[in-house]
Amino acid sequence: MQTILSHISQEIGEGIASYRSIPGGDISSSYQLQTETKKYFLKVNTNPFALAMFHAEQKGLDAIEKTQTITVPRVHVVGSLEGKSFLLMDFVEAKRPDANDFRQFGTCIGVLKKTLVFCRITLSEACRKATAFIPTGQNFTGTNVFPRN
Repeated sequence: MQTILSHISQEIGEGIASYRSIPGGDISSSYQLQTETKKYFLKVNTNPFALAMFHAEQKGLDAIEKTQTITVPRVHVVGSLEGKSFLLMDFVEAKRPDANDFRQFGTCIGVLKKTLVFCRITLSEACRKATAFIPTGQNFTGTNVFPRN
């Protein structure tokens, strides 16, 4: 883990003050990293397909961000060292959603779906393409997305 943390520190240009394991990863280990200025979310996975999965997750998040419909965490680093693949992104504080959050999220999903239709791709096709690299028999859960404020 220290090798990954050192690499990340170099990539983001600041030292990591602390890190801790946090719940939330179904197929990857999850960590919260704290620097002097920011919190990050780190996923680490030793499966052979993990690097490809993390690159696909980055592409998916970037594609959603470009639609300007839903705010997603920014990916800062994707890589692999010593047989461990990792993905570093912004840490998003959890909160209990209220009725307005659900309405806003539904609206955002509707706009996202219309955007995908305009691009001549269905939401289910986009999801299928995003997960096409996963070997048969593997489970995959995507990244949480949050309504744009």
